[in-house]
Amino acid sequence: MPITTVQLFSNNSGQNKLVFGMPDFEVITPGENNTLAGFKPDSVFCILSKTYSTYGTRRFKILILRALNEYEKGRVIDFIKPGAEILIQEKGRKHVDCVLTWLRKHKKNNTELSSLTPAYYRSSGNRFRANMEPRIHNNKNSIILERIAV
Repeated sequence: MPITTVQLFSNNSGQNKLVFGMPDFEVITPGENNTLAGFKPDSVFCILSKTYSTYGTRRFKILILRALNEYEKGRVIDFIKPGAEILIQEKGRKHVDCVLTWLRKHKKNNTELSSLTPAYYRSSGNRFRANMEPRIHNNKNSIILERIAV
């Protein structure tokens, strides 16, 4: 079973931080602020990436990703091996803050973020790109949608 590995770090040049997701394993490098996290196929997780310069934070980026299965092809991302499917990708402080606020609303409703479907994240990503706020997932909505589908 292939594992998708993500390099998480925090140093003077930037930071990659796991916002949500359950790694299958973590390897912490002693003496450095580096962690290698491994995810099983089809795991959903979120990475917040910040890049610093001598004048402060230069770039904000948030990625909600799905770990790939063995023979799937996905996007190559610098700190993720072998790659992942991008479900939501937003750049810029304003857009990243919007996604983080949306995720906090889910947590307030006691929603397990890594258990939501990739299709839900894809449709939410489309709404973010259209400058619309995505709907908040709750159990009542999913029951209604299941009844409509049947």
